[in-house]
Amino acid sequence: MRRTLPLLVAVVLAAGCGGDEKPLSQAEFTAQGNAICRELYRQLEAMPEPRGAETLASTMEKARGYTEDAIDELDDLGPPPTAEPSFELFLDRVRDEAKLMQDVQDAAEANDLPKAARVADRGTKLDQQANVAASKAGLKVCAQSSLP
Repeated sequence: MRRTLPLLVAVVLAAGCGGDEKPLSQAEFTAQGNAICRELYRQLEAMPEPRGAETLASTMEKARGYTEDAIDELDDLGPPPTAEPSFELFLDRVRDEAKLMQDVQDAAEANDLPKAARVADRGTKLDQQANVAASKAGLKVCAQSSLP
């Protein structure tokens, strides 16, 4: 037991050490964040147009995967303090959009295209909120429509 206590303390201390990193400058944050969004949009735009419930489900699954990967990358950025509140709101809305993509996928897998369409319509407001927040954070590329 005595040997595990120092190890546990070391693990707890190591977990808290991430806060020593300085936030990015606005220019660095903008460049890195916009690059992530540019790649996400490239991936989304390259996807084929869904044709029916089956392809809609697979499209949503892929789009959600791309979106969640981008969220992970964006989440690793250290925004400057002035951009942080808007950036966090942007990330929250994009996470909400990813959840909607799952709901659309679920409806499509159940062959309920009317429900999939209703769920997808809810994404319009989230997308608008994400765009405004991204723009305020200085991420102009990210302030484009993100739903496929």
